[in-house]
Amino acid sequence: MVKVPMGLDYSYSQPSASEEYGGYTADSGYSETEDLIRQDQAEIDTQRAAVQYPPQPEVEFGFPQTCY
Repeated sequence: MVKVPMGLDYSYSQPSASEEYGGYTADSGYSETEDLIRQDQAEIDTQRAAVQYPPQPEVEFGFPQTCY
């Protein structure tokens, strides 16, 4: 029996985007899930842009003069 060091008895590789691995199937174009994610992200971005912060009070010696 040949002893192989742990972790060296398997080899892994990333699949390529070729026809052999199904890279050019009907699923590779439009994805409903990705479309929903894009819509949600756009909605989050517009909500985030709408936030208006009040003007900061004048600061003296690094501390705000008004407490909240």
